[in-house]
Amino acid sequence: MGYNLPNLLQLGIKSLATLCWLIVLLGFSQRTLNFSNRFLEYVSEAVLPFYILHQTIIIILGYYIVQMDFSLIIKYIFINIFSFVLIVAIYETAVRRFGLLRVLFGMRSMQKKIY
Repeated sequence: MGYNLPNLLQLGIKSLATLCWLIVLLGFSQRTLNFSNRFLEYVSEAVLPFYILHQTIIIILGYYIVQMDFSLIIKYIFINIFSFVLIVAIYETAVRRFGLLRVLFGMRSMQKKIY
């Protein structure tokens, strides 16, 4: 494919159109998706620990699941479901509840409630 003037103009126009669509979508999402609720607060706090745990859990589970005698799609589904459940369980039972683990996983330390 040669880069002559018509091809470069077409590429430039497509790139500009893509940029404009991205700006429109970002503006639309900023206007309509600008809210908060308890679920969003919970998952936004869990993002970093989930990110840190996911690769290790997926590698460990994948090592054992890939060796099983199932089809590729079943292995994929097992790895996804089991890793998600295990990561959420580890986060909920260990990371979220203990102050030292919260700090080690990049979360804010627990705030003491004063009644």
